[in-house]
Amino acid sequence: MVETMTVFTATATRSGDWWVVQCDQHPAALSQVRSLGSAASTHAEAIAFVTGTEVSDQDVTVTVVLPTDLAELFDEVQRLRAEADERSVAAAARWRQLVTDLTESGWSFADTARALHVSPQRVSQLIEA
Repeated sequence: MVETMTVFTATATRSGDWWVVQCDQHPAALSQVRSLGSAASTHAEAIAFVTGTEVSDQDVTVTVVLPTDLAELFDEVQRLRAEADERSVAAAARWRQLVTDLTESGWSFADTARALHVSPQRVSQLIEA
């Protein structure tokens, strides 16, 4: 017989020196932990107690609830990081295009490298990418 894991989600909210963890599917399942590192395993015990199941049958994912002002800051940081990643990808593509255009117009790898402040090996890598 194959055992199946039951997936539960929970939220962790800071309260003084403790994290209060509450199961989304079974709100009566509450636990407190000092560190988020132990939140999932400790909360699996609370869920098992409330549901009458085995702890080993639990797969708990804990989501941290940030204070509103910090949640907004976190969202802004995530947005800015995504924009930076997109710009980095675009810059890399344009960099490869520049190197390709220079070498295809007759510039040697050595001259291209010197003009762009990179090594001839880097020029070669960019051409091959």
